[in-house]
Amino acid sequence: MRSFVLPDYVDDAKVTAEFKDGVLGLHLPKAEKVKPKAIEVKMS
Repeated sequence: MRSFVLPDYVDDAKVTAEFKDGVLGLHLPKAEKVKPKAIEVKMS
């Protein structure tokens, strides 16, 4: 049994793994970054 910690930028809800012909394939999609909120500042 093996285990490892995924980086923060990986969307852990969409991780998939496949074991075929003795090879383990992992698909680790990146999570979407939260865009900063722009606030308009009016100067008088």
